[in-house]
Parts: sequence; C-alpha cells; structure tokens
Amino acid sequence: MPNYISNVSALSFVQQHGKITPALNKSIQKISTGLRVPNAATDSAAMAIFKKLEAEDVSFQQALRNTNDGVSMVQTAEGTLDSASQLVTRMRDLSVQASNGTYSQEDRNIMNTEFNQLRDEYDRITGSAEFNDVPLFTGTGGNVNIQIGGDADPSNVVGIDLTNAMDSNSLAFCGASIDSQAGATSAVRDLDSVLDAINTRRSDLGATQNRLLSSYDNVSTYSENLSATQSNLVDLDYALESSVNSQFLLRQKALQATQIQAKKMSQTAMAFISG
Repeated sequence: MPNYISNVSALSFVQQHGKITPALNKSIQKISTGLRVPNAATDSAAMAIFKKLEAEDVSFQQALRNTNDGVSMVQTAEGTLDSASQLVTRMRDLSVQASNGTYSQEDRNIMNTEFNQLRDEYDRITGSAEFNDVPLFTGTGGNVNIQIGGDADPSNVVGIDLTNAMDSNSLAFCGASIDSQAGATSAVRDLDSVLDAINTRRSDLGATQNRLLSSYDNVSTYSENLSATQSNLVDLDYALESSVNSQFLLRQKALQATQIQAKKMSQTAMAFISG
C-alpha cells in the first residue's frame, strides 16, 4: 500500500529556491555588467530616461566635434590672412620707399618687380586657401553654418561668411604699380585700404572663434553633467550590490542545507513507517 507523505520542509525549499535563484541571477548580471539597470525589465522608467539622455549626449558629442571643425576652419583662414597681411605690409614698405624722390627710375623698376611678385604671391595664397575643399577667400565658399548644439534650434548655428573675395582684384590693388613716384604714393593709399579690409576680416574671424570656443566649453560642461546623470541612473553601486549578492548566496547555501535535512527527514520517516 503506497504512503503519501507531505514533506513541508521540501515544499518550503522549492518555494524559497524559486524566489532566490532569479534574484541571485539578477544580482550576478548587475555585477558582471556594472549596471544597476542592465535591461528594461529591471527598471523600465530608468532605462527609458537613460536612453533619452544617452541619445542627447551622443548628439552633444557630435556638436563638440562640429565646433572643433569650425574652430579649425577659422584658424586656417586667420593664419592665411596673417601671411597675406605680412605680404601687403612689405608691399606698402616698398611703396613708401619708391615714393621718395631720391630713387632713380631703374631703382623703382627693381622695387616694382618685387612689388608685383608679392602681389602674385598674395593672390596665390588667398586663391588656394581652403578647408576640406571649401575655398576661404575666393568668394565662392558661401555661408558655412557650424552646428554647435544638439538640436535644430536656429540659435545653435554659428555662421562663417565666406562670400567676400580677398584677391587683389576684389580689393582694388591689382593695377597698383610703384614704377613711378606718383604710382607709389597712390599704392600706399590703396594698400592702407587693403590692410583695413584684412584686419576687419581677421577681427570677424577672431570674434567667431571666441564664440565657438565659448560654445565648446558650455556644451562640454553640459555633456559632462548629462554623463553624470546617466551614471546616477544606471551605474551600479558595487559595494551595495556585493552585499546583496552575498546575502543571496548565504540564503542559497542555507536552502541547500535545508534540502539535505529535508531528505534525511523523509528517509527517516519512511524507514519508521516501513519498519
């Protein structure tokens, strides 16, 4: 005749084991990934917020790269204008020299040869200056918009105006000559206007660069704060989770001991009944 024995201890073990094992597995997953919220099932609200902030932070990181590219473009343009300014300064120096009545025609012709060579070099560097195939001083570069923010707000765009040509023809000194005293005197006035145009352009570029650098610092700080917020949302407190994990392991070991005891009790009971 069969004997039905309801082993309460064994049933309790099964019930508690069903609770502890999943919890222990989750704890191990957290420790192995380093995340308090390794998946949406753990904390769906926190995961949703985290993903939103993550997307925003990724956009801000790209905005920082955009801003760096803008700064590089401005620095390239400003460096070219610095070289151009030195050439024009030398041309002005020659013009002042040729304006002096103590020089002969032959002297002025020699000065004019250097003057023309310098102007050709000026046109060469302003005509060939470009950034990633965008011409900087031919007037064909258009308006370059630098996206400095993570969204489509118009205030997150800084424009660099490349529509004004800076060659000798556009600045009206392509026909200047210092092979005569009168021509040299006129060239001084022309070159003063050229230097004014160069300095104005450099000033605009400098202001743009300062704005880009200021934006970079601001976005960088904001991105850093976003990263900290993301960390607070999902990063794991190892000390706390290690403590929790240890508790689960101890409880699991205790249950295993209980299971062994329950089996022994069942065997004793069966031996007593059959005896």
